[in-house]
Amino acid sequence: MDDRELVDRVLRYDRAAAEAVVHEYAGLIYTIFSRESDDPDHVEQRFQDFFDLLAKNDYQMLRMWNDKSALRSYLAAVALKMVLEARTRADEEPDHGLTQELLEPLRESLHSALHTVSEQDRRIIQLRRFDGLGFREIGMRLGMKPNAVGVILHRAEKRLRDQVSMVFPALFRDFVQ
Repeated sequence: MDDRELVDRVLRYDRAAAEAVVHEYAGLIYTIFSRESDDPDHVEQRFQDFFDLLAKNDYQMLRMWNDKSALRSYLAAVALKMVLEARTRADEEPDHGLTQELLEPLRESLHSALHTVSEQDRRIIQLRRFDGLGFREIGMRLGMKPNAVGVILHRAEKRLRDQVSMVFPALFRDFVQ
């Protein structure tokens, strides 16, 4: 059964079709949320919220889907939007953790650590973390395969984490992921 037929059946209140959507896409949605949070309780809550949102208002979210994208892509986009909205809410809340006195030395340590990685590593970190580009776009800009970009980014960020954690072991464990 294709995506359109499955969604149409859900919209006709076919319980088996709704269960099939959950079964088919639960792994994808859970993975998206678990990548964005180390707290299993947050992952579980967002996961539940996602499927509640999907069924809310007579499956309004599914009614908004069109066949221009795969259902998988659409549901992933909805989940990522939820992640971004949660981050925005968290950013708006006052930060009671790091004080300015601790932030400045942490920034200096990170700045120093950035100079220990190669120019290519710094460029990839900048394009991914500050410019928000995906692996494919970074690879196209730098003439690399997307998978290579991901590996280099992972290794470079691990080196940065290791160096910063030597200066701020307890602080790093609590606040930097």
